[in-house]
Amino acid sequence: MCVCVCGSGRECWESSPCMEIHESSPLASIAYHSPKSIGLDSEYNGHRQAPAVCVSESPCEYDMSPNQGMLTPTEEPPVDAEFSQVDLNEWYPRYWACMQHFLNQGQYSPQVQALAAFVNIRLPYQRSTTPVIGFPNPQNMDSRVEGTYNAPSLRPFIRRLIVTGYDTPSVLQAFFGDDWQAGVGCVCKQERINYLFTAKSGGWTSTKAAYDMLPDEQTPFLRPLREATEEELRIAESRWRVDAPTSPWLAAYVDLFAGRETQIVIYSSLEAQATYPGIDDDEFVSILRASRESLEQARAQLLALLSHVKTYMLPDYLSSIQSTGSCPIPNNLGRDPASRHSGLIPAPPPRAFLIGNLHTGLFSLLSASGDYTHSDPVPGLRVHRFDDPPYVKYLFRGQDFVIDSPDSSDSSNSPDRAPAPLPDGFRFTDKGGRIGVQPHQYDLIRFRTCVPRSRGTLTKLPGVTIYSDRETQLQPHLSDSSDAAENSADRAPLGEMPIAWAFLGIDGSLATLHVEPGYRGQGLALNVSKEAMRRGMAEGGIWRDRGEEGEIWVHANVLESNTASRRVMEKLGGDIGWTCTWAVVEYDI
Repeated sequence: MCVCVCGSGRECWESSPCMEIHESSPLASIAYHSPKSIGLDSEYNGHRQAPAVCVSESPCEYDMSPNQGMLTPTEEPPVDAEFSQVDLNEWYPRYWACMQHFLNQGQYSPQVQALAAFVNIRLPYQRSTTPVIGFPNPQNMDSRVEGTYNAPSLRPFIRRLIVTGYDTPSVLQAFFGDDWQAGVGCVCKQERINYLFTAKSGGWTSTKAAYDMLPDEQTPFLRPLREATEEELRIAESRWRVDAPTSPWLAAYVDLFAGRETQIVIYSSLEAQATYPGIDDDEFVSILRASRESLEQARAQLLALLSHVKTYMLPDYLSSIQSTGSCPIPNNLGRDPASRHSGLIPAPPPRAFLIGNLHTGLFSLLSASGDYTHSDPVPGLRVHRFDDPPYVKYLFRGQDFVIDSPDSSDSSNSPDRAPAPLPDGFRFTDKGGRIGVQPHQYDLIRFRTCVPRSRGTLTKLPGVTIYSDRETQLQPHLSDSSDAAENSADRAPLGEMPIAWAFLGIDGSLATLHVEPGYRGQGLALNVSKEAMRRGMAEGGIWRDRGEEGEIWVHANVLESNTASRRVMEKLGGDIGWTCTWAVVEYDI
């Protein structure tokens, strides 16, 4: 089993060397803790672009001239909180006062020199070219005299202190003097927000690269922003524009050992921008809305994922099949009672992958034409089968399935709450009072579906059954089951059989819904579906931890041509989300 994601790399920050400043003095001794290993490969650089980082020496989009009158009438100062309170005429002299303290005193302080060496940044007097040994006399600051003075910027030092976690008041005071808040306080605020924005834009590697100073003053480590405030987080988030161009990313869940069940589930960030055509449209297929460049990137990511699975995961799976003598295509179809009927979906070839819940827009990228219905796969790819027409994805909100118990006045939705009432003559428990699917019922359930699911899978899925008072059905005589784990010795004795059932799948979907033909048309499909979703989404249920807040969702996939089941989903209150498919693909044949 494997989860492939394009991570941000933030988890690596915590494994950087941990340093602490003690506030007992303006710049106290450094406490160093041994570093843990740092995973530099956490970011998938092939799918990311280095973020655009603001490195200007002035506040973003702000004229830093000390003469405020130079602003034209059409220029508006920024409205961000860290900008709107800056009076340039008042700020500029204080900034130069901080510069004077830094050049004349701060850079010669042993504590400042020690910290600068530790965070790998040269002080102005240490520069090999044009060193600055002190603040110049006023006559040497005449900008009309060429080459008389090259004022250093304080921002590189502020940035280095921020990203290493040393932007504490005592450190800033030691560097820039007692009046540092008035002189460089606003600069610190700007750079702290820039750091948040940079980290959000890229991963650990690209963030570190953005703060390296070449050739030899690289940032030795990164630490999370020290004591980030809610206002800083809000401003950084507001700058993360929804319409800003970003590279698509891909995440996948891979379990080849699922065999003939779903082996891969894939999600692309482009799915969030997908559109869904109306029910009356000629082509009932969801497509991706993105630029040609983004679609090409997503296609490359898909092929890279399939190549990775084939190269690094498929050999172990094939080796396991050979060593155990098992095969996803069973040789005992004639003996397996759940495989006798011809409608069972065939298993994928051993070297092919069964991809489930695949967005139709994403599947279309595997076609050379980009069209869902055209079976012209890109070179090196073979599509054994896919669903045409596709499945329709229905989404259900958990709050729609909270049912109050008649004798309860609270708002709890525990699984122990009373279910929705059934029509007379039907019940959710067997004659022994047991709730849910019983082991002796698995073969019947498997026999009634075209989707191959093992008994082991069914034992993991939360299910709900409905029984009839009018008759007691006995277990079918399926005594010739052959699997060692599924032979007659492992099955319970004959017992009462349900007339309707529903399961929630391991992916949170309403995976199975069935009503025996003689009991259809009485609303039982609605009852059993609602109860399955209610129990799964109730507090403490499989899809909701106790105390968890926020919206809880369940989804269901119904073949577009299955109008009866789609009507059930609509009566349940399901909203159409998009279309998806189950596809069997083989890469690099």
